[in-house]
Amino acid sequence: MKNRVLLTGFAIGVFGWAFLLAGIRTPPIPIFDESLYVNGARSLLSGTLDLNPEHPPLAKFFIAAAIKVAGDNAFGWRLAGAGFGALTLVAIFFWTYIL
Repeated sequence: MKNRVLLTGFAIGVFGWAFLLAGIRTPPIPIFDESLYVNGARSLLSGTLDLNPEHPPLAKFFIAAAIKVAGDNAFGWRLAGAGFGALTLVAIFFWTYIL
């Protein structure tokens, strides 16, 4: 039974991540507050002063890591968000299973 629950949680994560990655490059420009976080992540990568210190630095670190891995494009900007969105689905599944 335990293996079945773990396998289901893993499957939810994989399918959720695939769903969140579909169309992730659209639109190819930063929207809403992405421009603030992407510029902050770029400043972290270049080692310059962060122009938006009022925004959470942890999100900028994850976006900077995704940009380093996937490139400075729409896919790279949104990759960390898609990953954490899939992890949220898995966490909610396990939470409801425990309840």
